[in-house]
Amino acid sequence: MEEFSTNEFNINNLEKKKDLEELLQIIQYSDNDRARLVNLIKLSKFDFGKYDVFSVLKHLALSDVNSNVRSEAVKILYARYPEESAELIKYILLHDSNYNIPFIDLTERERYNFNDLIDISMDRQINKEKMVKGIVGTDLIHVILKWKDFTDRFKLFYEVNLNCFIALDRDTQLLYYIFSSKYDPFLYFKLIKSIPVSQIQKKCEPLIYFYEKCFGDRFNLRFSMIYDNDLDIKGKINDEAFDITIYFT
Repeated sequence: MEEFSTNEFNINNLEKKKDLEELLQIIQYSDNDRARLVNLIKLSKFDFGKYDVFSVLKHLALSDVNSNVRSEAVKILYARYPEESAELIKYILLHDSNYNIPFIDLTERERYNFNDLIDISMDRQINKEKMVKGIVGTDLIHVILKWKDFTDRFKLFYEVNLNCFIALDRDTQLLYYIFSSKYDPFLYFKLIKSIPVSQIQKKCEPLIYFYEKCFGDRFNLRFSMIYDNDLDIKGKINDEAFDITIYFT
């Protein structure tokens, strides 16, 4: 997805009502995809205050012909209207092609050849329904709503039995298992050591890049070395700010 600098937007100079109306006019009626997207990103930085733009965002999320505009509208809906948009977002996750990620099932064979993961795709509706049920109401929803922002570096899958996302680093071939901490199946792995991520910043750069894309740049992560032969898992990261645990190989 194309990125834009917020410097383009002159956010500090907005005169609320007038500028909001101008933004909404462009977002709703412009035939230029880039103009709609740029102004939608600008809108995401805007303090709506008492102005209700839910219906505009809903229409864009459901009907806009440009996939990036739809994706951005869904992000804003979730950020600004989390309760009001809950059922709408469930519907969109199920039916919008923006969220057609591959599914894998680690029980279907003894061991996956992870070098072949790039080619795996199990786009079954029953799996999508299971994914949506597993992530809505948890912080995992940030991963699916923003996954297009990090596809240049990571390939994303959903594992239908562990109920987690798996991110494959295209450069290093490392795997990251992203769980809701509420449903962490590996909670009782033996810890070898626990240290701040800042002490191993370089080693964790790909993971921090992934994390920032999903959750923003304000976090307090801790890195733990753990041991498990069967899954070849070597460590995990927790964050108190978000209910997320990430295991990596």
